[in-house]
Amino acid sequence: MSEFIKLVGSNIRELRKAKGFTQAELGEKMQISQSYIGEIERGQVNVSLETLEKVTLALELSLFDLFNFKDIDIDENQYEKETLIEVHKQLLSERNLNEIKMFHQIIKNIIKMVDHDI
Repeated sequence: MSEFIKLVGSNIRELRKAKGFTQAELGEKMQISQSYIGEIERGQVNVSLETLEKVTLALELSLFDLFNFKDIDIDENQYEKETLIEVHKQLLSERNLNEIKMFHQIIKNIIKMVDHDI
């Protein structure tokens, strides 16, 4: 499946856990099987808009919440470079200009250290 579908699935998993639901409980609320919830969360299926709507209603979320990837644990899954850049872009978009400049300087220094094997 695509990186985007994996990101959405991972986000659903994080949101479900944050709300304190098990896969079985969420499946029951949505009237779908626990195994299908697992497939969604692993990014193994391309879910319909109707199913995404059921997720948002069951977890009392907005559609924005499903596509907001700033809280995704990138260590948990293997993502492509473009996907990780998008996650970081979302993280930075909520910061003020001075914070972004500070992060930029920190990242530049880290890159210099990596490039020079320090």
